[in-house]
Amino acid sequence: MGVDALPDTAVICSCFDVSKGDIKQAVASGCTTMAELKETTNASTGCGGCSALAKQVLDSELLSLGVEVNNDLCEHFAYSRQELSDIVRINQIKTFDELLEKYGSGLGCTVCKPAVGSILASFWNDYILQDEHMELQDTNDIYLGNMQKDGTYSVVPRVAGGEITPEKLIVLAR
Repeated sequence: MGVDALPDTAVICSCFDVSKGDIKQAVASGCTTMAELKETTNASTGCGGCSALAKQVLDSELLSLGVEVNNDLCEHFAYSRQELSDIVRINQIKTFDELLEKYGSGLGCTVCKPAVGSILASFWNDYILQDEHMELQDTNDIYLGNMQKDGTYSVVPRVAGGEITPEKLIVLAR
């Protein structure tokens, strides 16, 4: 199924009301990269929550036109996320630095560091705030809270079963 099943009227970016049809039109006008798509349609320039879906629509449309699509995670790894997952699992890679040294180049970026951090956590279940994993986390994960636009943080405690007693609420407040 995937994005091909969506109608052209489906809203992909709600921040700027960009539809699948708008993205298809941008591709027909010459857009071939996310940077060009962002510039042309403003998709994925607001909150960024639609970036993965916008990329899927872009790639799908390019493929339908016979254009080869690059699925590399970023410029530091010439592999897709799935390929990197396989490399980490098969080769027992335990750190970002080891993966970068053996299979990547450069220093890493805001795309590959959190992605590799997630891959490593899913296979090895190490504590994410260990020194070798700390730099891979985004701000929310480093501080175990959600950074707000005004620079403050909010914390949503996990509550098993979604039920909490007044006494436990008092403990959280302290």
